[in-house]
Amino acid sequence: MKKNLLPVHNEQGQTFSLVDGNIGAGGEGKIWAVHGQPDFVAKIYKKITPQHEPKLKAMLANPPVSAHIAWPVDLLYEQKRLVGFRMPYVRESDSIFKFYHPILRKKKYPYFELKHFYHIAYNLAVAVSKIHDKGHVIGDVNESNILVNSKTLVTIIDTDSFQIKGQQGNIYPSLVGKPEYTPPELQGVNFKSVNRTKEHDYFGLAVLIFQLLMDGIHPTDGIVTSQDSVGRDERIKRGFFPYQKNAVIKPRPTAPPFNQLHPEVQSAFIRCFVDGYRNPCQRPSAIEWQQVLQKASPSIQASPISVKRTSYRVKPQPKLSLFQWALIKRLISNRLDPIRLFIAVFVLFIALVIFWPSSSPNESPLNGELLPPSAKIEPPAAPSQPKIVPLTVRSNIDNNTVFINGKNAGSSPLDVKLPLGSYMVRVEKDGYFPFKGLIDLQQAQNLRVKLQPKPKQLIISSNINNATVSINRKNYGSTPVNVKLPPAFYTVQVLKDGYFPFEKQIYLQQAQNLRVKLRPIDVDTQNGPKYPVPSVAFTLTALKPVVSVAFAPDSQTLVSGGHTVKLWQISTGQPRDTLIQDKVVMSVSFSPDGHKLAWSSHNEIILWDVNTGQPLHTLTGHKNLVMSVSFSPDGHTLASASSDKTIKLWDVRTGQPLHTLTGHKDSVMSVSFSPDGRTLASGSRDQTIKLWEISRAKLLHTLIGHKKMVWSVAYTPDGRILASGSKDKTIKLWKVSSGKALHSLTGHKYGVRSISFSPDGRVLASGSNDNTIKLWAVSTGKRLHSLTGHKKGVLSVCFSPDGSRLASGSDDKTIKLWSSK
Repeated sequence: MKKNLLPVHNEQGQTFSLVDGNIGAGGEGKIWAVHGQPDFVAKIYKKITPQHEPKLKAMLANPPVSAHIAWPVDLLYEQKRLVGFRMPYVRESDSIFKFYHPILRKKKYPYFELKHFYHIAYNLAVAVSKIHDKGHVIGDVNESNILVNSKTLVTIIDTDSFQIKGQQGNIYPSLVGKPEYTPPELQGVNFKSVNRTKEHDYFGLAVLIFQLLMDGIHPTDGIVTSQDSVGRDERIKRGFFPYQKNAVIKPRPTAPPFNQLHPEVQSAFIRCFVDGYRNPCQRPSAIEWQQVLQKASPSIQASPISVKRTSYRVKPQPKLSLFQWALIKRLISNRLDPIRLFIAVFVLFIALVIFWPSSSPNESPLNGELLPPSAKIEPPAAPSQPKIVPLTVRSNIDNNTVFINGKNAGSSPLDVKLPLGSYMVRVEKDGYFPFKGLIDLQQAQNLRVKLQPKPKQLIISSNINNATVSINRKNYGSTPVNVKLPPAFYTVQVLKDGYFPFEKQIYLQQAQNLRVKLRPIDVDTQNGPKYPVPSVAFTLTALKPVVSVAFAPDSQTLVSGGHTVKLWQISTGQPRDTLIQDKVVMSVSFSPDGHKLAWSSHNEIILWDVNTGQPLHTLTGHKNLVMSVSFSPDGHTLASASSDKTIKLWDVRTGQPLHTLTGHKDSVMSVSFSPDGRTLASGSRDQTIKLWEISRAKLLHTLIGHKKMVWSVAYTPDGRILASGSKDKTIKLWKVSSGKALHSLTGHKYGVRSISFSPDGRVLASGSNDNTIKLWAVSTGKRLHSLTGHKKGVLSVCFSPDGSRLASGSDDKTIKLWSSK
């Protein structure tokens, strides 16, 4: 009977005939053979969604460096309509489940010993690390996606279900997951709303390694000592692990002894399932597992995995039949004349050749040593070196030109085979410094090259000469400025006495000439700057009171917090996006590069990726309401103030706590970093302001002067003056170097809820429960203007980084954008 054929083509127009070979099928699609290409198969989807094509293209553009991951090689179309993709065909391999399950292993792999399972675990960790190297996350870690062959080589399949990171940083989520391999923090969570992380994969990886080394036992399996009977999902969620101290469950009587494992391996499991339960970053990474398994290798003896495991095959000694032994005995029992002796020796020789058992065709070639770490997952090297070995050249920038001994070898990524010897490798790319290195090629080698971009020219000039220019808060002198900087985002600020400040974020991708126009400020010698009376440009309507407002660094977006977190377009005054609803949000803050948002929700802080619209981390640790959040100037640290009387410093990249600052006797209401990032100021209900040294997490000074709680603190852009707003209706200006009060600003009729300095540091805005906003001259402490319009208390005020706008959030459920132009 003729098999069904399906004609398809790839993006380049190459045609293929797919054969219905009954290779495999699942809920999402079916696997077809590719006619004439036995090393490839095709996955054809049952239903194509709009997300399939961009995700698969992102996979093609960013593949992991490993032959043991079944990654798509091209997309397949039927009459220009996407139907699936082509990928390598994995042969002669079984699910990892058949290796660690005692009964199934006995049938097909009875000779496998503990050392083989360490090999599988090591190779699995290598494959996972190669996926993570590219920024991808498996997400759906489970035993059915891991294939192993008789040489312990591992291949990961079903890769289109992974969470994929595109080259522009966009994320294509993984929407599936098996509960047995899902970490506690994701149990019962809808994966559509989750940005998976490497730490989530580390949990599933540790479960698989545990099952390999512990006879298929799941790490949460055991006998519950209490009366409740809970399922495995609930045991994972509660962090049950029978081998920890004071465990609520006991190990199964049939389980192999945990102490049979190498101490380093035991410690790694404790880190994952005990320490990692509360802090996922404590879980060993895939690379750490490789190191741990290597350390464990010398302690492994050539013995079965445990006495409870199926015994492995032992080579039998040669055996002869009774007839053969009798024949030999009879021949040599008579007179040992030369002819009889020759016949006896000849018969013995033939018997040994015929009946000496050969190795099982499936017997593992491994020698008990763990595989060395390398870019490829390969079995242990053969004793003799080949004459031709592969060289792989990869770079952080693709499509470079690679020269080997002066000859053009092609573009990276590059895979070539060369004779043993020394080679000069040079990698070139326009706009980047070339790489040049001498390598001694004695075995397969993976050369990873990092090219550094050449700096680009940036010229900054203004209509007013000798204006001070700072780039990312570093002083670069006076205009005109001519500098060369690596391609990146930069915040440019131009300041001049008597002029409104200029601030703009730019992306320096090529040579750029930035022309700045500064606007003059009229100055009254007694009262300070003649700041023009701001007028309302827009009134934005919210559904609930607006507790906090903050501008993005480009001054084009505003974020507001209260019972929702919303983004607003400044140019139109229209809402751009609603990030969360129906949550108590006390504080919002943009990171200095504008790529991240932080806001407080009850006793947690949410870190949000503005580009992807997905949460990055949820920071937990405070015991009461979080009142204020603030990013450090470099964006690496986040400070949070709480009603639990503490301040916490967090690592923005990992979401982990760095320090907890204690010393306030009551709720901490506000925190603010100094412009140089070295000091943090905090205002408290205990009526004091404290200054903390960040590097040592140490208290420097306590400023006393307010008679009621301090609601808000803020530094001037030069860091010399600190302002504090209090429920006692006053604002105090403090000299940071001495801790002395310079001015006490009075005029509000009720408490001062929020304060903000203009970018040039000349004007201070204050919002009060008396429904007004007041503008003050910092140099003299004189009031410049009083802005009215809100019908209830003003809870938050914020100047835009370019100084053109002032935003105010109120208890009257509105935000007003005031323009000084």
